[in-house]
Amino acid sequence: SICYPTPYQPYMPYGTNDLDAVVNANVLTYLAKKGELTQSRGRVGAKNFIEHQAKMQRWRRAATYYPNRYHFHYAVAKALAAGDSSLRPTAEVMLSHLVASQRDNGSFRSRRKVNHRDVVQSSAYALLAMLYFKEAGVDVPKEKIRLLVQFLSRQKQQEKGQIYWKGGVFFSGGTVVRNVLYFTSDAYTTALIALGLQKFLQLY
Repeated sequence: SICYPTPYQPYMPYGTNDLDAVVNANVLTYLAKKGELTQSRGRVGAKNFIEHQAKMQRWRRAATYYPNRYHFHYAVAKALAAGDSSLRPTAEVMLSHLVASQRDNGSFRSRRKVNHRDVVQSSAYALLAMLYFKEAGVDVPKEKIRLLVQFLSRQKQQEKGQIYWKGGVFFSGGTVVRNVLYFTSDAYTTALIALGLQKFLQLY
């Protein structure tokens, strides 16, 4: 195929390999849950990469394949809650960004391109990030979380007796096609928010 010009040989488009902070955070989550974090040769490099992206405030570009700026926070928060304590300084940086970027009505808004300034998906990621940070022992302002839960509760849709939330962008083709090739899902967004509401009730 054009994707793999030579059968059974690796093919790297543009001659480079994309580094995605969300992918690295997801791998750290997996390793932590499996109890294999300390055995991983790549964990320090992954942590350093994530930490650097957060310190440089590359919220829009840290994740090549996950264009919502708050997906990064969510992925790192999951890894921290799973047991990767080395991400604690990054969590503090991210929490400061979350607190500073929360809007007066409790919501969060993503960038204009791809997400079209989406608020539901962005707010879902922000809620889960805050909750996972709290679960991991980070001091998250309670009123910020409550305001966010209230906002998301008002965004629910109802159809034929069923409640759901409109889906936002959760994955893109990356690099040059990230603005034209992307995926949305009502089911995925609804599952995120359902998880967030469940964790909120567990923690409070």
